[in-house]
Amino acid sequence: TFLISLFILLIVHTVVTRHLTHLADYMRRLDIRQPPPPFRLHRRPRPDKDELDTLVYAMAVAHANLEKAYADLGRTNAELEQDIAARNAAEEEVLRLNAVLEQRVLQRTAELEAANHELSAFTYSVSHDLRAPLRAINGFSRLLDEEYRERIDGKGQEYLERVCTGARRMEHLIEDLLRLSQVTRQEM
Repeated sequence: TFLISLFILLIVHTVVTRHLTHLADYMRRLDIRQPPPPFRLHRRPRPDKDELDTLVYAMAVAHANLEKAYADLGRTNAELEQDIAARNAAEEEVLRLNAVLEQRVLQRTAELEAANHELSAFTYSVSHDLRAPLRAINGFSRLLDEEYRERIDGKGQEYLERVCTGARRMEHLIEDLLRLSQVTRQEM
């Protein structure tokens, strides 16, 4: 009985247990980061299929599915890396364009401030330069009106009144220009 039991144990080990141990070793070596090698049992081919052949076929199908999944995962990973690289390049381009735009804004702001300063200085200078001749026109037109009013005919008095009105309007415009130049010099 002991010998028969030992013989049956040897047959079970040869036919089943060593193949199950080989399958367990194969499963332990599986790594998610790389596709597994195909699973094969080390035995003679048989004309009729048994449970171990069904198991090997199922492992081959699982192996093919895993290889396909790994390939799909690799393609998806490559696409994601390309998308990330494109997004990083786009972000760098946006940052570069923002820096260029900010530099342009600073440059244009400085140019605008310089132009405003020049315009203010020009307005102030022109206003003061126009006041002296305008005073002369006002003064002489008043003298003409006061001292020679009786000698000037109606048409001449009308012309003199127009000169005085234009001089007053010009004086208001010059005062407005001076106020504008003062306003542009102040902080907002």
